[in-house]
Amino acid sequence: MTDLDAQSKELDKLIEQRFCRHRHATAIWSLPGIGVVLGAEFVATTGGDLRALAATGHLAILAGLAPTPAARPPVRAAPP
Repeated sequence: MTDLDAQSKELDKLIEQRFCRHRHATAIWSLPGIGVVLGAEFVATTGGDLRALAATGHLAILAGLAPTPAARPPVRAAPP
């Protein structure tokens, strides 16, 4: 195994560990099609709060399930 492969595997483990500590990880991970990487990206983008997305359709764009322009959907700061 190359150093890059080993680093990639270690990074995957760190992402999974960090994602699993999020308070909504179990609920997010239970959604069909959501794995560690997409779940972690969702938490990183929204803080785990759907209200951070400007519109309901932006979740589909974020998940790569809907056509989108080159830029990602706008994300508002999560409410306190």
